[in-house]
Amino acid sequence: MKRTVAITGVCMVLAISPLFGQSKKDPLTEQQIEDVREAGDQPLQRIKLFVGYVEERSKGIHDVNADARAQNKTVRLHAPLRRP
Repeated sequence: MKRTVAITGVCMVLAISPLFGQSKKDPLTEQQIEDVREAGDQPLQRIKLFVGYVEERSKGIHDVNADARAQNKTVRLHAPLRRP
């Protein structure tokens, strides 16, 4: 009896756990999503777009990190990572 309850509990946890790992948040803005859609089936163009988006965000992080007088540095460093 205890074994059945334990197995059922484990199965329930395993069935529910993927739901917590999935995020509805999209890291791209609406304009960026539209640009990627327009690139369609052109993989090189899409790669260039994605690399450009990463460079924009890394530049924003670098700019905040380079400013020695920046207020709320931790909040400002995390903002480019969270923004869609």
